Amino acid sequence: MLFELSERVNCGLFRVGCWVDGAMAWQIMHCRDVPEAEEYQILGVAPGIFADKAAPYRAQQAQADAAGEDICYLGEPVVELFVSLTGIHHDMPGWWEDLRYRDLKPIDGASG
Repeated sequence: MLFELSERVNCGLFRVGCWVDGAMAWQIMHCRDVPEAEEYQILGVAPGIFADKAAPYRAQQAQADAAGEDICYLGEPVVELFVSLTGIHHDMPGWWEDLRYRDLKPIDGASG
């Protein structure tokens, strides 16, 4: 599992991905500064739960854009997907100090 986060004011780079047997199975990236990832760049078949996580943030982003607000909500579902799949909360103090290799097992493809 890959998790990359580089937060900046009003946005940043948000990326989560999964590799199986050394090959990328899927990856989701959001970064307003990268044209192909301005909304989401999805490579492979993302877990089904991502669409459900992203929908309210897409709606919130559409409202903010319509109001002319300079804010970005689209990175949050990428973070939420990582937390859902791993149980690791990146915003806790010292979260990186106790990371260990985990062999994540596939779940039912229909549910994500």
